[in-house]
Amino acid sequence: MGTAPARGSCRATVLAGGVESGDGDRGWRYSFVWDQPQAPRDARTGCRWDRTLPLTVGFRMVLPDTKGALVVDPYFGTLRPSRRLAPGEYLVTDGTMNEIIRAPGRPDRLLNAGADQLVRPHGLSPAARSLTRNFWQDGRRLLLLDHRGNTLWRGTSDCQAFRHVDKGIGGPLTYCDGNDLVTLRPVHRD
Repeated sequence: MGTAPARGSCRATVLAGGVESGDGDRGWRYSFVWDQPQAPRDARTGCRWDRTLPLTVGFRMVLPDTKGALVVDPYFGTLRPSRRLAPGEYLVTDGTMNEIIRAPGRPDRLLNAGADQLVRPHGLSPAARSLTRNFWQDGRRLLLLDHRGNTLWRGTSDCQAFRHVDKGIGGPLTYCDGNDLVTLRPVHRD
């Protein structure tokens, strides 16, 4: 459970109750000053509060602290080590289990990867989504890239393309070509 940022102080509190077994039995509580540098000040509270950014992303909870967002496991919270993001950074997912650190003007990177491991290839917008291995959708653009980021195929989609999750990371994906659905599947070479 969490409180909204309080008017004037922008202080908020998150607390979780105990469960039947494990270190989380005691529950946990964390008070912080709510601040999201990428958001304008909320007219009602005076706090920088972006209501469109979820506090739970993938398997993590993101608490938008003035020191930089605190990323915690929602079960253990502050009872276990946590990770602090730089001010203005926040988490998103790419539709898979990947938790991605995003910040305005910087390339995306995986939460659990080194700082030099990019998630989004150069030249794609922050809204670009990874569909399958090396296949991206950026707005209406569809791009298949090689391991160096060079374009092997490009197309457009009139809808949000989707991958077939039961087929693995390199499996088929479907997109819209006008009123038609098109499914692309990898093929084996002889």
